[in-house]
Amino acid sequence: MILVNLRHKSLTTMKRFAFSCTFLFCSLLLFAQSNFIPGSITKSAGESINGFIDYKEWSKNPSTISFKKSLDEAATAYSVDDLLGFEVTGKEKYLRARIKKDMMPVKISELKVVPSVKLETVTAFVRELFRNDRIGLYIYRDFKDHFYVSATKDEFVELVYGVSESDGDIFESNIFRDQLLTYFPELRSDAKVTRKLEGLKYKEADLVGFFYTATNTKAKKTEKIKPVIFAGTGVVISPFEITGDHDVAALDYKTSVTPVLYAGVDIMTKRNHGAFVIRPQASYFNLNYEGSQIRNHPAGYQEEVKYVLKSSNFNISLGGLYNFWNKPKQKVYAGAEVVVNFSSYKENEITRQNLSTGSITTDWHLLQYEKTWLTVNAMAGAVFMKHFEVSATVKLTGSMSTMQTINVKPTIYVLRLGYRF
Repeated sequence: MILVNLRHKSLTTMKRFAFSCTFLFCSLLLFAQSNFIPGSITKSAGESINGFIDYKEWSKNPSTISFKKSLDEAATAYSVDDLLGFEVTGKEKYLRARIKKDMMPVKISELKVVPSVKLETVTAFVRELFRNDRIGLYIYRDFKDHFYVSATKDEFVELVYGVSESDGDIFESNIFRDQLLTYFPELRSDAKVTRKLEGLKYKEADLVGFFYTATNTKAKKTEKIKPVIFAGTGVVISPFEITGDHDVAALDYKTSVTPVLYAGVDIMTKRNHGAFVIRPQASYFNLNYEGSQIRNHPAGYQEEVKYVLKSSNFNISLGGLYNFWNKPKQKVYAGAEVVVNFSSYKENEITRQNLSTGSITTDWHLLQYEKTWLTVNAMAGAVFMKHFEVSATVKLTGSMSTMQTINVKPTIYVLRLGYRF
C-alpha cells in the first residue's frame, strides 16, 4: 500500500510539473511578438515600397513574406507570384527567379532513395550571396543547398554537385569547380586560383569567398554572433523512491523542493542566429529527502523508522539545443545535456524509535553514495523579450547510488528563470 502511495505521489508531481511547463510555454506563445524590421519589396509591376518585413531568419528560402508600410498597420502577405524580390535592410536580399533544381540527395543516408523527378523547374525566391555589375551568386535552400550563378538578368544556372555510392565507397562529383572557370576564363592560368578551386567545397562560405577573390572585390564584414552569458535561479523538484531488501525501501518519502542557482553560456551557430546551440552550464542546489514509517517490530512493540538524506550538489553540464522557433527576441528550444554531479552528503542517517520506551538508535552513513556521478537530462525552454528565459529539465538516467542490494531512484525536475546578458 505504501509503495502504491509513493507511485501515486510521484505521478501527481510529474503531472504538476508537466502542467507548469505547458502553461509557461503556452503563455510565451500567446504573448510572442512578430519581428518586423526595416525592409523593402518590389512588386511584379516594378513598384518598390519601403516598410517593414517580418524577418524570420529563414533556414529555408521562404515562399511567402509578411510586409507592412508602417508598424501600426496590419501586415499583408506576399508570395513569389506577387513580388520581383524583397530585401531585409542590412541582412538579406531575395530575388524571384525561374530555376532548375537538382533533386538528387547528397546525404549519405538518403542516397539509396532515388527521386521520381531528378530535375525540377520552379519559380522561387533565391537569396543573393554576391552581386556586382558582371556576375551574381545565389542560393536556394530546401532539403539541400542549391547554388546558382547569374551572368544575365534572367539566367540562373545551378552549380552542379553530387554524391554517389559504389561498393560501400562514397564519391563526390565537383563539376561546379570547372563551371566556375567558364565564368572567369581569365583565371585559368592563375595558379593561386586553380589551387583554391581544387579544395573548394560546395558550401556557402567557400563559394562566396571564391567570388570575392575572383572578382577582386573587398569582402563585406560579416555579422559576428557573440556567445550569450546567462544566469538565474529556479526550483528543483525531486520525488524520491528506494526499492530493494532494506528497511528504508518501505518508507513514505516527501518530495524534495529546493532552490537552484545556475549560470552558463550559449555558443551559437553562425547561420540562422543560433538554430543549433552548444550550452555549457554550472548549477548548485541541495536535495533534502526524508521518509518515515510506523511499523510493528518482530519483538512485539511499535517503532518509527526514519531516514534522512541531505546533499549539496554542484554540477557542470554540456548540452546541445535546437531552436525550432528562432527569432532574435523569442526562441523556443529543446535538447539534451550530459551532467557531471559533484555531491557531498550532509546527512545520511537512519533512526529507529521504540514508541513504547522512547529509546532511539541511529545508524550513520549506513547507505553509501557516489560523490561524483553522471546523469543525462532532457531539456526545453523559451526566450522572450530577448533577455528573459524560462526552461525545464528532467533527469532521464543516472543515480548517485551504485549499491547492489537496493535501488535508489531520485527523479529530478528543474524549473529555471534566467536573465541573458
